[in-house]
Amino acid sequence: GIRDYKVDWSSDVCSSDLASQLQPLLRGRRSPPPCSVLPNAYDPGRFHPGPRPPVLLQRYGLGPQTPLLFSLTRLSVADRPKRIERLIEAMPELRRLHPDLRLLIGGDGDDRPRLQELVTRLGLAGAVLLPGRLADDELADHFRLATVFALPSSKEGFGIVFLEALGCGCPVLGGNRDGTADPLDRKSTRL
Repeated sequence: GIRDYKVDWSSDVCSSDLASQLQPLLRGRRSPPPCSVLPNAYDPGRFHPGPRPPVLLQRYGLGPQTPLLFSLTRLSVADRPKRIERLIEAMPELRRLHPDLRLLIGGDGDDRPRLQELVTRLGLAGAVLLPGRLADDELADHFRLATVFALPSSKEGFGIVFLEALGCGCPVLGGNRDGTADPLDRKSTRL
């Protein structure tokens, strides 16, 4: 676990995503600067498998077997590379295949009105839920509520939300060109 990881604090410490970005720049240098890669981590005492919480099923009007696609991120104009609108745009086709499917996007920010307008324009009110910022003490329960966690980001720095989802036993969908790749770069995490 993370407690067993030894870090050489005399060197620079960086995430694995940053280390992979720096690697081509440092190639060929006689003595590249020392760098300890600190792997991404989450709290397994908090993010662990469990049943779908009845209080959240009721809050969102979901049945015990209702399939739920869940995403969690800041809904900021500056974070549009996280491409949350792609999940919303995919819902009409996904609902043709799975009519009961719901999409819940946790998070808040100045881009939320645009996303809500897209939901309305596509006729997805009731199928796509944008409840705003989720209480920190309910995050693990939201991962347990989900059938699948998805974040189609091309700009994820650390991908900790993917680790938290996996820790709760939730399958995940993500990209492979940013920090998302690190927590998903194990055969045991691939669908």
